[in-house]
Amino acid sequence: MRSTYGANRVSIRLAFRPFIDAFVFQGRSTRSEVASLWLLGMIVTAFRLSVDNPSLGVRIAGLIWTLVWSWPWIPLFVRRLHDQDRTGRWAWLSGVLVLVAVAGLWIAPAGNGPSISVDLTFFRASRQIAWTPVTIAMTIATAAVIFAIWVLFILRGTSGANRYGPDPRLDQDRPLVPAET
Repeated sequence: MRSTYGANRVSIRLAFRPFIDAFVFQGRSTRSEVASLWLLGMIVTAFRLSVDNPSLGVRIAGLIWTLVWSWPWIPLFVRRLHDQDRTGRWAWLSGVLVLVAVAGLWIAPAGNGPSISVDLTFFRASRQIAWTPVTIAMTIATAAVIFAIWVLFILRGTSGANRYGPDPRLDQDRPLVPAET
């Protein structure tokens, strides 16, 4: 069952909904919100990459954008899990797995393999890791967890209402900004 509601289409309006709902962990979200937010991020990233030799102000603005950009993905992921009738606790597990894997790669033995780089405007670090069976397994595990997270972001939600709320694709009266109660 399809509706003509804008929640079924990628739009700039939907790209900003995760920022408005940045602290809302209940309810459901659509795949269109994910696609809209991702496209907004790609546009901003393309702009950031087009700046040659950025000044300190541009680098600080980039750091602020990264922090502002990163947070809405967490509640959006929880609402996407709710849309699939899954508990939002899976978001915690996936986040912990990614952090453990990245930390493990960071403490991996040094070598002449690929380099791991971190650039946070004021802090820069880079080191090369050795390709050992452990680092190869950790790299594969990290990639698998990240892939699984993206699959969960784009899986189709349950049709109709579920235990987390009404179907957002059919809720034609859902405003961009929720009404205050």
